[in-house]
Amino acid sequence: MGFPNQRYRPGGSRKWWRWLIPALVVVVAAAVVVPIALTGGQTDQRAPAGSVGAGLPTVIVATGTRTPRPEGRDMQAVTVALRALDPCLLGPVELAAIPTGPHSCLFLADPDFSPGDEGLTVKVGADSTHISRYLQAPVTIGGAKAYQYVRSGDTCQVVIPVSANRSVELESPGACPPVRRYAEATVAKLRAPDSVAMDPASRPFAAWDGCVLVTQLLGGEAERFRYKPTGTRDPFAGCYTAPLEGDGYGPRLEISYAGAPEFTGRTRQVAGRTVEVADLGKRCIATWDNGPSGSRNTWFAATVVKLSTQDCDTTARLVARVVALAGQRPADADAAPQRPLLYGPDDNDTATRGACVDFSVGASDDCEPYQEVGVPEGPAEILAAAEENRHVQCAVFDEAIEAAFGAEYAAVTWGAHCIFVAPDHVLQITVNVDAVNVPGEYGRGGLYRDRRETTIAGKPMVTFWGSGFDVYLSPGGDLAERGNLHIGLSPMGGRGVADRQTDAAVTPKQAGGAVEAMAQVVRTHFA
Repeated sequence: MGFPNQRYRPGGSRKWWRWLIPALVVVVAAAVVVPIALTGGQTDQRAPAGSVGAGLPTVIVATGTRTPRPEGRDMQAVTVALRALDPCLLGPVELAAIPTGPHSCLFLADPDFSPGDEGLTVKVGADSTHISRYLQAPVTIGGAKAYQYVRSGDTCQVVIPVSANRSVELESPGACPPVRRYAEATVAKLRAPDSVAMDPASRPFAAWDGCVLVTQLLGGEAERFRYKPTGTRDPFAGCYTAPLEGDGYGPRLEISYAGAPEFTGRTRQVAGRTVEVADLGKRCIATWDNGPSGSRNTWFAATVVKLSTQDCDTTARLVARVVALAGQRPADADAAPQRPLLYGPDDNDTATRGACVDFSVGASDDCEPYQEVGVPEGPAEILAAAEENRHVQCAVFDEAIEAAFGAEYAAVTWGAHCIFVAPDHVLQITVNVDAVNVPGEYGRGGLYRDRRETTIAGKPMVTFWGSGFDVYLSPGGDLAERGNLHIGLSPMGGRGVADRQTDAAVTPKQAGGAVEAMAQVVRTHFA
């Protein structure tokens, strides 16, 4: 979309991360798709929607200043290692284990499960990216890095990362301490992964993960798509795909163990299977029972597969290939697995650069930790320098932000902005030195409230509230002229609790800190 290099304009969308918080909570709670490449260790981040329009001025970052991205783990090695793990050996031995998919397991006190029973779920290979880990609280479990998250509805989730975008996930309704105790045992087992190895012959599709299976279904067409594990019960056994170029749909696969499906729609015979076919126009969804799962519990006794493509002929063709591949091994089955699987408490598990780990979209290629530069003498010179190098904006505000908010805040640059971030993820502070936009035009319209025009340190400024709090000041002394200094506070809600994040708000004390910081900047650089 291009908007990271655009400045906010009066009346345009501002501080997109203010609406991103509830969306990020949905990512964690409902596995909203953030596509990833099979062969890379990084998430294929896309710029969020809601940007300002095109044609706005861009900031040119000085050449030769990019910080190298930390090298992530080899995705093939991680995938091979995860496929080899038996999820039913990773949970508490005192509970009954019921496979809910090739790579997921439900642990219960009573082995006679019936719908409505709640227990501990273990999912191997769950999708876990910087976005989700940004929301989660970092914890150390058994000497390994992990994350804890209380989802809406008081469900506790413990995530043990094994790469920048894969994890072993434990989840259970109720309080977190029991889940943490179970996770201690899981971490100990992951230190010796060969001791919890899967017997692929004992569980249908256990030799596969969903995305490698889809790539082998597609053959030479596979490179046209990007891939992401997906599935309610067993995300690692499923796969969502999207075209690398253009719009449209790619194949989608979901495999789980469930009760035998009862078909009510149109069916057809494909490769010896009775397949229910739902033609939805732009998508054709096939559902079938691929045979017994091996579970003695009737609610998980069948291997249920769902596959969809853009048309029913293609879907039927791929159904036949899934059936044929079910008992085979992936082409990369003999590749070397990732060792070790766990990260140490201080290891970089997100492949982000420096302080970008604490920025809500810090995994994007454009995020760059602040590189110290000097501040020119004179307002005109500062405005011109900031247009050429976005790091100048950080230099202008650095001391003032530290004085007002604390030394824990570190600066990163992204697009046309400098953002100060802290490890607690309570607040993001955006600062701008903008030679183009008119400060007096900000804060007007129904989205904002309590707009005030005042003077500080001899300069006129505008303050207003919206989803956060903003200060725009005219360094030239006229709110109607081009050129402004900006501080924007975005409430992020902290880490680890979904409800706290969706209800986050800027406090009056924080707003006062923004005004104090602006006054210090004026006295230091624009007096």
